[in-house]
Amino acid sequence: MLSKNSILFVALFLVSGHCLSGVEDESYKELVNMITDKNRIDALSGYVESIENDLPVAENGDASAMYRLYKDFNLLANIYGIDEAFPLAIKWLRKSVELDYPEALETMGHLYKSGDENLGVEKNLRRASEYFKSAWDKGDTSAGSEYRYIVECELPDDKAWDC
Repeated sequence: MLSKNSILFVALFLVSGHCLSGVEDESYKELVNMITDKNRIDALSGYVESIENDLPVAENGDASAMYRLYKDFNLLANIYGIDEAFPLAIKWLRKSVELDYPEALETMGHLYKSGDENLGVEKNLRRASEYFKSAWDKGDTSAGSEYRYIVECELPDDKAWDC
């Protein structure tokens, strides 16, 4: 038997219909029957509560609260299909980037590395490398790996020997 937390976790992926659509498996049907509207409301209310807590803190200039708002709005858009949340997600990510928040800088690097049409970010490896470099300079070692890979393997005409 699945715990309530397990059901909520799975519900996040099932509510919007993006996951497992068209599956005819009996266990899937059983799982869908177990997920009630209350589970959906509980899951969404967690996001709403997080946003309500972080919004005043972010509006007072806290970069980490801004980044958490980005993540919450981005998840609402991607998991629940609430497209109106995409502009809010990128708005708060950009504000956090302006304050040089390392996680936001790295995230922006990833967005520019691959592009994200929903967030209005076009693929741009030079910009990606700049964001990764900034995050690396702030102590984010994984951003340093991304930066080195782009400048050694993606951008130059003569690629490094180990690409």
